[in-house]
Amino acid sequence: MTEKKWKVFVFSPYDYGWEKSIVEKYYDYLRSEGCELIFAERFTVPTREDLLELGRDADAFIGVRSIKERIDEEVFKNAPNLRIIAKYTVGVDDVDLEAATRRGILVTNAPTEYMIMGVAENTVALMLALLKKIPLRDKFVRSRTWRCKEVEGVYIHNRLTVGFIGFGRIAREVNKLLEPWGVKRIAYDPYIPVNVFEQAGVKSVDLETLLRESDIVIILAALTRETYHMIDEHELRMMKKTAYLVNTARGAIINEKALIRALKEGWISGAALDVFEQEPPEPNNPLLSLENVILSPHCSAFNEAGDIRYNGVKIAVENVLKALHGDIPLNIVNPEALPKWIERFGKQRCC
Repeated sequence: MTEKKWKVFVFSPYDYGWEKSIVEKYYDYLRSEGCELIFAERFTVPTREDLLELGRDADAFIGVRSIKERIDEEVFKNAPNLRIIAKYTVGVDDVDLEAATRRGILVTNAPTEYMIMGVAENTVALMLALLKKIPLRDKFVRSRTWRCKEVEGVYIHNRLTVGFIGFGRIAREVNKLLEPWGVKRIAYDPYIPVNVFEQAGVKSVDLETLLRESDIVIILAALTRETYHMIDEHELRMMKKTAYLVNTARGAIINEKALIRALKEGWISGAALDVFEQEPPEPNNPLLSLENVILSPHCSAFNEAGDIRYNGVKIAVENVLKALHGDIPLNIVNPEALPKWIERFGKQRCC
């Protein structure tokens, strides 16, 4: 048996609905490669104590996500040999990227087709449910009310403007799904090259123009310091009263209190949310009692698709082993950390 050389802290071992036996095969592979695995036992909710004590002196962190506690400078101080945090998912807002970069710790994610397409499909589904008033129509039939003005939907083909806040991989897949309907598509993303918009048939605009012109605003940006509460009262008041807002990115991109007021007072027609500032939302959250909002439990990428749903685990495990052997992993989110990482841990080459 290979002598154990590295400590790997699995801070979030499984996602909801996963077959543990399938994921365990990947953990067994890490063990066979000389890794000692330390597990947190709270699925996607490791405690502060878990991160500080179980993660102490780890060479690598790996897992789904840390919902309640951020993996930050305090955690890094307890793990001076930490060289990689490998996520099974796309989002990395649970990691302090600036602190990781300062210390030369690489952060990687796993943008699999399964996750990208799952979120894209669900985004379109939520948009359609809003425009066609599916929840209200269902409610009317169950209450023995038949057709009336209240359940009149919005005609989509060639008539609407859809605005994307963020135009990364998921947004571009949503764009492809919307193309056949002939809707006008505009987007705001200052980090995407102009030719990407042109190739997608999407017009690049500033945020104010997008909010004022869009009939549907779709948020698909990453949560960063820059995007935290970027949709606040000022931005919501710019939108058309007939417009709808869809968020399948991260809850804190929207100021939830401002959104609740906008929905109550009719600044916009409605919203569909797969994400919230606090997850799950508190029982007294006003969103739960509003009829002009569709709510979903942060599960856009939660779909039955066989073993491909575990490809993110495979990518993360491969990245951990690359980093432990001094090789540069894939899908690095903070490439600015590479020079210091190579100096500390890497084979003095770039692959």
